[in-house]
Amino acid sequence: MNWDSVERFITKLINKRYAVPALILGVVVLILGALTFRQPPGKPLAPPSPELIGFYEKGFGTTDPGWPSLQSHYRYFGTVCPFWYSLHASGDIETIRLEPHVRDFLMSQKGLKVIPLINNADGNDKMLTDPEVRKRAIKNITDLVVNNKYHGINIDFQGIPAKDKDNYTAFVKELAASLHPKGKMVTLSVFPKVDVSHDVSGAFDYKALAQYVDWMAMMTYDNHSETSGPGSVAPIDWVERNIKYALSQGVPREKLVMTVASYGYDWPVGKGKAINAGIKDLHERARERGASIRWDDSSQSSFFRYTANDGSKREVWFEDGKAAAAKAALARKYGLRGVAVWRLGFEDPAYFHTVVERLRS
Repeated sequence: MNWDSVERFITKLINKRYAVPALILGVVVLILGALTFRQPPGKPLAPPSPELIGFYEKGFGTTDPGWPSLQSHYRYFGTVCPFWYSLHASGDIETIRLEPHVRDFLMSQKGLKVIPLINNADGNDKMLTDPEVRKRAIKNITDLVVNNKYHGINIDFQGIPAKDKDNYTAFVKELAASLHPKGKMVTLSVFPKVDVSHDVSGAFDYKALAQYVDWMAMMTYDNHSETSGPGSVAPIDWVERNIKYALSQGVPREKLVMTVASYGYDWPVGKGKAINAGIKDLHERARERGASIRWDDSSQSSFFRYTANDGSKREVWFEDGKAAAAKAALARKYGLRGVAVWRLGFEDPAYFHTVVERLRS
C-alpha cells in the first residue's frame, strides 16, 4: 500500500457516496497511512506557501558544491533554477557548467519545475537592440526550453544600460509570445529599485514586465557587498521597502518573488574589498578564530568580528537560516508568490529547514 492507493481509496468512497461508516473507515485508513507510510522517493514534500525556489550552480570549490545540497534539499522546492546557459551577443546560446547527471536527476522528479537560468554573456545587450539578433535569440531560447522539456526559462540579464529599458521589455514580451503558447513559463531575475543605482536597475520596468512574465525574482541582497564596507547583506527594512515599491508599481503579488542570500562577506575594518563566502565557511572561520556570532536586531542579520593572522581586524556579516527566515516572513506578510534562495551549496545544515518552517507558520 502507498500514498497513491490511499488517495484513490478515499476518492472512490467520496465519489460513489458510500454510507457514513465507509467514510469513517476511509478516514481511519488515511490516518493510518499517514502514520505508517513514508512518501515515495522522489515525491516532493508538501510545498511551503509561499513557494520556495532554489537557484542552483555547480560551485567553484570543495566547500560550496551545489550537487550535495540539491540531493539533500530538493524536496523542499517547487522550482529549481539551474544556471547552465549564457546568451551571446550573436543570439547564440552557450552551455556552461552543465552537469548531465544533475539535469537528469531534476527532470526525473515529478512535481518539480525545472526552469534554467540564462544570463547575458559578458554583459552584452546586442540581443536587445538589434531586431534580427533579438529574433534569433528568442528562437534559440524557445528551442532550448522545448527540446529539453524544461518548464520555462529564467532571464537574468545584468549590466543592461537604463537606456535599453524599452528594448529589454520588448525582448521579454516577444519571448513570452513565443513560449507561452507552448505552455512554457517566462520568469525574470531583476534588481531591486530602492537604494539601488539607476544605472544598475533602470532597465527593469516593473509594471510593463509584469504583464508578460509568470513571475519575477527581485534580488533583495547585496545591500552591502564587496566594496561597500561592513554591514548587513539584506537589512530587513530595505527588503521590505523594495517589496512595497514593487507592489506599488503594479507587480501582482502572485508574480513577485523575493530572493534571499545564503552567504555573506568578510571585510577588512577600514578600507578594502570584502571576500564573499558561504555560511558553512563563515561558521568555520568564526570557530577557528574563537569569535562569537552575534545577532543584529535592526537588520535581522548575523555578524561577527575577529583578528586575522596578520593582526588586522575583520568584520563579517552573513545571511544564515535565522536571517533568511526573518526576510522570508515578509513574503507571507505581503502574500507573495514565493521566496527564492541564491544559492544551493552555500548554506549551513539548518538553513532550509529554518526558512521552510517560517514559510509554513
